[in-house]
Amino acid sequence: MKKNILTILILLILIPAETLALCWTPNSSFIRQICWSKKETYVNLQGRKYLYCYIPHNRIREWRLAESPGRYYNYWIKGRYRASYSGAGWYCP
Repeated sequence: MKKNILTILILLILIPAETLALCWTPNSSFIRQICWSKKETYVNLQGRKYLYCYIPHNRIREWRLAESPGRYYNYWIKGRYRASYSGAGWYCP
């Protein structure tokens, strides 16, 4: 157990923070999965994947706690952050 914790701590030190991602599956019929890192957020909306750039951590925290993740997305995320459909290429400048 201690060896596993030490390994995780070493990896966290060696891996840049931008590459770490937090992923979760919200209780939503519209949103299948959300993966957030400091630079990029990937959202799976009914099987279509979208990339959003630089969504602040506090916005993600509110989204995770929202009563309706789909409504939160439509009001606070969609149209407010730069997005590219994954079929067109994935990048954040």
